[in-house]
Amino acid sequence: MSDVTSQKFITRYPFSEDKSKAGRSLRTVRVGGVYISRLEIEPHALVANLYYKTTNFIFFVEIGRLKVKFVQVNTKEEKEMTIAPEDGIMHVPPGNAFACKNLDNTKAVMIVFSDQPLRSGDDVDYKIY
Repeated sequence: MSDVTSQKFITRYPFSEDKSKAGRSLRTVRVGGVYISRLEIEPHALVANLYYKTTNFIFFVEIGRLKVKFVQVNTKEEKEMTIAPEDGIMHVPPGNAFACKNLDNTKAVMIVFSDQPLRSGDDVDYKIY
């Protein structure tokens, strides 16, 4: 019989909050080797206009509708679309610039999983919109 006191049970991971950019609030927590972020985007706000040199991330829209545009920085290939909660998960590899615009009159929420913190200095400004 194992010692019940040595068994792990529940761990709480508090978010750290970053409101350094206009139009959005970014909350991030590291769990193991994964960073989980919740990005709240104000009504009609435009966010990002950047790419990451080495950070891989996946995201999905939890609430709202976002107009997103991606540009592969080396080939200049572009893709633009509107995404909503029913559209699934998107993977954005390093070297792909992106920008998001909230299309609604209420806050939109994006959930992001990444291998590095989103505000770690790995980002490069890249004007899309």
